[in-house]
Amino acid sequence: MIIDEAGGAVEIGGGCVIAPSATLIGPLKIGNNVQIGHGTVIGAPGEHKLYGADWDQVIEIGSDTVIREHVAIHRGVLPKTPDKGSLGRFWGTRIGRGCFIMHGTYVAHDCLIEDDVTLSPGVGLAGHCVVLDGATLGMQAAVHQKVTIGGCAMVGMGATVLHDVPTSAKVVGTPARVIGTNEVGLERNNYDEARMAKIETDFQELRGARPGMKTAYGQIVS
Repeated sequence: MIIDEAGGAVEIGGGCVIAPSATLIGPLKIGNNVQIGHGTVIGAPGEHKLYGADWDQVIEIGSDTVIREHVAIHRGVLPKTPDKGSLGRFWGTRIGRGCFIMHGTYVAHDCLIEDDVTLSPGVGLAGHCVVLDGATLGMQAAVHQKVTIGGCAMVGMGATVLHDVPTSAKVVGTPARVIGTNEVGLERNNYDEARMAKIETDFQELRGARPGMKTAYGQIVS
């Protein structure tokens, strides 16, 4: 593997399997039992015209996450400031535990991906996106900047997501629209009431942080 620590240390947990052609750019913290595939680059500066690279921005990758081939994960671009909410919504790039990030996925600057998220091949997340616990994004789905994907939601392949996706919703199309509940995901993950309540609380917190945001239902949130 290629390790670049010119901007900060690269910390790798135990039991990780990292391909020889993967590039890791510090500051970067990787949990235990993480897999990283060939050609993946983690830690390059965020792509933004107005802000330069802030090398104090540490990318964090949670344990038991799989990141396959040719994935790009960029660091945050904004100056480091205190979190504005428990989710750390407004700065930094973070990926939770047990995620599955497939071939060719692009994770832009300042994205937050919570635990057990699946990003299928070719998914693109623009800057400041949030993907909450257990959500799944289908192949080639594209998510507009500052959009939140609710917990255990399902985004269909090729969807263009312009507005926030509610908790456990199923959305398809361009622009993406809600067509039902992600019943398969709920059943497969066997979420108990406590975890579903936590997922809904996270989504509502983000709604409260951004009054007037629009959801894929077409509703304006006051």
